[in-house]
Amino acid sequence: MRLMNVRTFKQTEIHNSIPPYVILSHRWGRQELSYQDYLRTPEAVFKELPTASGTNENLGVPKIAHACAQAKNAGIEWIWIDTCCIDKTSSAELSRSINSMFSWYEEAKVCFAYLADVHSRGKSKAAVDDEILNSEWFRRGWTLQEMLAPREMIFYDADWQLLGSRSRLTAIIVEAAKISPEHLRNFRSASIAQKMSWMADRSTTEVEDTAYCMLGLFDATMDLRPGEGRKAFLRLQEVIIGGSPDESIFAWTSHKYETSGLLAPWIDCFRHSGNVFLRPDKITYFRGSYQMASGGLNFPGPAYLVGYLELGDAIARRIASKKIEMPTQCWTLQNGEPRAIVLYMSKEGGYWKRIRCGEWGTASKVKMKSKWQWSGPALMINIHVPQRETLKEP
Repeated sequence: MRLMNVRTFKQTEIHNSIPPYVILSHRWGRQELSYQDYLRTPEAVFKELPTASGTNENLGVPKIAHACAQAKNAGIEWIWIDTCCIDKTSSAELSRSINSMFSWYEEAKVCFAYLADVHSRGKSKAAVDDEILNSEWFRRGWTLQEMLAPREMIFYDADWQLLGSRSRLTAIIVEAAKISPEHLRNFRSASIAQKMSWMADRSTTEVEDTAYCMLGLFDATMDLRPGEGRKAFLRLQEVIIGGSPDESIFAWTSHKYETSGLLAPWIDCFRHSGNVFLRPDKITYFRGSYQMASGGLNFPGPAYLVGYLELGDAIARRIASKKIEMPTQCWTLQNGEPRAIVLYMSKEGGYWKRIRCGEWGTASKVKMKSKWQWSGPALMINIHVPQRETLKEP
């Protein structure tokens, strides 16, 4: 980890016994100071402490200088700033940094969140709160993990005037970020679908960064593949499903797609999944492991059959070979009661697909046995769902 000394502005690579440090969260402007720019900038330029306000697109040096000054005032000698503390010309260092970034924010003594589009001087509290609520900082992808990871967070406006701590600004943050106070305090208690929903309305400059900036939220690591676009989001879901039994990863909807694989084609499919939660006390069976194979998802599972009566197993299995309603081990509230989310599946051309992607059904509980089975083992259907055909946006 490369840290900058807030007094000398010199950077040092530290591998063990990391000292207390401040970490900066901010929206990038057009003229940020890169690591190479930093190496060419004389120390005296930082010490001049130039005015922080002015054009928000040319804040590279002032932003660093003022962040260092605030850290020094807090009695902390070191700071990490993503723009100038990563050598982005090194693909190995960039990959290592992105995979480590969540833990760096989590382990910082304090995080300074700099809102360059908020100006509080001379304004009423209501006016300032409104500016915070509409800040671009809440619309960017990378700032989601930067908001959730730190143990302590302090917000500053464009002129480095104190706006307040994360705890004091909780009411504004939960509204702007569309996250509950409970999950702002402890995001790890949220379901996969809920975490995805927080990202659904955020944007990144590079398409693949939408996946990379969520790695820490799921305790995941991935190699970086510049230019891979939406494939990165599919890879992220594959990594997640390989290490988590949380089936809310399937709880997405989109009217853009008539059919799809089980994994979401894109992050915006989770926009309406913020109310999907887990209920460990209501789990009635474990479906078994999910495995990615032949470009799709393999798993065994019980299913309600579409259009069944009280039929024998042989007939039931023939019906099941075409259409199923697949209950999942995740829930949403209907009329104040938890209801399990049910997905609609169809077999076409020898392969399973999700159909009616713009909706899901619900069930009062997830049953191990199909309704016509009064005895004997549950009807388990081996399902293979191809995935990659839904990577492209329709």
